[in-house]
Amino acid sequence: MAGYVFRAFVRRVNRLKNKEHALLHAVTARNATAPKSADLSRQFEMRILLREYLARFSFEEKDMCWRRLEGHAWDEIGERHGISGHAARERLRSAVKRVKAELAKEEGKKSLPSGTQAGQNEGLKPAMRTDVKTKATTA
Repeated sequence: MAGYVFRAFVRRVNRLKNKEHALLHAVTARNATAPKSADLSRQFEMRILLREYLARFSFEEKDMCWRRLEGHAWDEIGERHGISGHAARERLRSAVKRVKAELAKEEGKKSLPSGTQAGQNEGLKPAMRTDVKTKATTA
């Protein structure tokens, strides 16, 4: 009798596991086919940023980035370029840091107004703030 109860329990557990796997695959398939329109402006900005980065990468860095975005493992990427997976990851990480610093430096430099506007604004001084209340100090 104990053996029968144990086998019934095992069959029930296996049935539940199979249902769980089927449910997991169904949810995964539904999420894969669902449109990803959560925030189109954010996706657009990310595409622009990615293109900006890729424009500044060397050919090998671009290749590493695209392969990683396609889902390749670091070891596969490193093997393709004749280096270790860790070296490939570090090379791409340092390239991203380099480009990030370049972009931050360029963002800090705002372009001056062109032509006649620059000449008109050259002699102007910033306006004085008269609406600021001065604190009374007591001695």
